[in-house]
Amino acid sequence: MFPWDALRPGTPTRGYDTVKLVVDRPELVRWGGPKWLMRRIMMRYAVVHPWFFADAVRLYVLRPERRAAIGTPEEFTRLLVDLGVLVPTS
Repeated sequence: MFPWDALRPGTPTRGYDTVKLVVDRPELVRWGGPKWLMRRIMMRYAVVHPWFFADAVRLYVLRPERRAAIGTPEEFTRLLVDLGVLVPTS
């Protein structure tokens, strides 16, 4: 629904239970709901902390070359290290 190229670099920002997306290219977004809700993702029932999600999306918006590796164990470890969640062992 929110292609990487639609999002503004340096975003999203952290919210308490939401992630606020800044969409620079709304024509790329496929959205079936009201336009005023389009830029906010409710994270209340997600299994991931909204701050972790926002930080991870922000990293991948800025680093498009890493998107192909999303979902691999190696990239997950690299993401955790880059976000300061995991300290490298070597």
